[in-house]
Amino acid sequence: KFQMSVGSLSVFYGGLESLLGPPQMAKDPKDPEALPSITMAMENEHCSEGDSTDKFQTSNGIESSSMEEWEYVVRPDLEKEYPERKGWRETNPNQCRQPRTVDDMAEVMETQANSWFRLHGHNEMLTVELIAGRLYTGPMYMKYNAVLRAKSSTPFFVQQWKSMCKGNHYPTTIHAINSCCLKLSKLTKACKIYRGVLGRASHCLQPPACTEHGGMPTSGPTASSAL
Repeated sequence: KFQMSVGSLSVFYGGLESLLGPPQMAKDPKDPEALPSITMAMENEHCSEGDSTDKFQTSNGIESSSMEEWEYVVRPDLEKEYPERKGWRETNPNQCRQPRTVDDMAEVMETQANSWFRLHGHNEMLTVELIAGRLYTGPMYMKYNAVLRAKSSTPFFVQQWKSMCKGNHYPTTIHAINSCCLKLSKLTKACKIYRGVLGRASHCLQPPACTEHGGMPTSGPTASSAL
């Protein structure tokens, strides 16, 4: 048996600020003349908190830390082998993570997103949103989801967050992830989505609406037919 826990529409309409408070800005302690920035606040969340150097393991077998993932996304050593799924380098070498600089990814952001946004009069993606999006698509999704799902007050999720994040809420990073998703949603099409549950056939998510506190992986109609 298992329990699914979702929030009400009031959680959805309350937004992230009702759960985490507003995003923050911080000054770089190494540069007293620098203005406070969102990027510095995000760096502090990953590199200066109680959980920053603690190793954690994702559901697909990657063992990493918040500080190492920040390095991978923001200041990568292009010659270094970063944490990967166990055995993946041996069985799927072409599908392993490859470090790429922020400047390199900014070029991709320009060609695949911002050029279209400008053409159609939309706000462009910011570098801080690019960083946040890349962090979420790596092992850090485990921690961000732990933060948000703990807000359901479900004892299992609260304990998972305490154990994994040591009280770190990652508020500024999660706000930036949300902003990234909202902007990139303009490049997608609305359709029915499906969520698989272990041991059960996938079901279409449709009204009455519910609110997942964290990020929920789903599939579109084509992928769902193969489940």
